[in-house]
Amino acid sequence: GGGLWLPFISFMSQVRKGYSDDTAEAKKEMAMTTPVLMFEDFGSLAREDQTAHTQDVLWQVLYHRNANNLPTLITSNLDADQAASQFNAGIAQRILEALNTIHVTGRIVRNLG
Repeated sequence: GGGLWLPFISFMSQVRKGYSDDTAEAKKEMAMTTPVLMFEDFGSLAREDQTAHTQDVLWQVLYHRNANNLPTLITSNLDADQAASQFNAGIAQRILEALNTIHVTGRIVRNLG
């Protein structure tokens, strides 16, 4: 097995672009079936910026991964409830039911520049 690390906004953008060159389904399938998936910066897409498409793609990925017991790691600057509240009730349930939270503290290295 291996894994796949995906910045969340970038993944959604790549899937959307994939409809023009018939690669969208393959990109979603890769995220659904990789042995370990990591979505980075999961809370970066504000609720008001989400589309039905974003909700649908995320539902497909999370539902498949949960149903097949495939681990999904999520990084976010939001806590679990805040991250879940960014999405519809079904997605929030998928996130919260499979959640083990690890709090990481320390300096924000982006700001050390």
